[in-house]
Amino acid sequence: MISAGVTFRQLDRAETAHIMPTMAAAFNPHFQEAWSLEQITNAMFMPKTRVCAVLSEGNYCGFALFRTVLDEAELLLIGVHPDYQKRGLGAGLLAVALQITATDGAKKMFIEVRAGNVAMDFYRRHGFSVIGERPHYYRSKCGESFNAITMCIDIS
Repeated sequence: MISAGVTFRQLDRAETAHIMPTMAAAFNPHFQEAWSLEQITNAMFMPKTRVCAVLSEGNYCGFALFRTVLDEAELLLIGVHPDYQKRGLGAGLLAVALQITATDGAKKMFIEVRAGNVAMDFYRRHGFSVIGERPHYYRSKCGESFNAITMCIDIS
């Protein structure tokens, strides 16, 4: 359940720096999954690419980066600062992303998750199903390879 004092809002390119402390805290550097500010702002030049942030009492504590292309959406990245996890904020961000992309005309949303990432359980609980796998897609800092698991949810 999301507590009082929590708001969700879309950010413009100039505001994306606000999510970087969460980016640094939410992703294990060993897996090199966090994006740089430059990667995020460059992605936002693509049509229908958005960043939605969640704020708790004015503090940026989570975000979702997603895009819609024709009738498909892709959740590129979602993260909640560890200090704010287990409060429903990730589910709230996902719900906002699904609603916005459905309004944009998406009928399905896709995400790729590193095999072994506990986030897969989160996506399964919220209706995503595994539809494919890309062998050796991700690399850790020390060169280990991990498969990418492609997941999808119908949002039409």
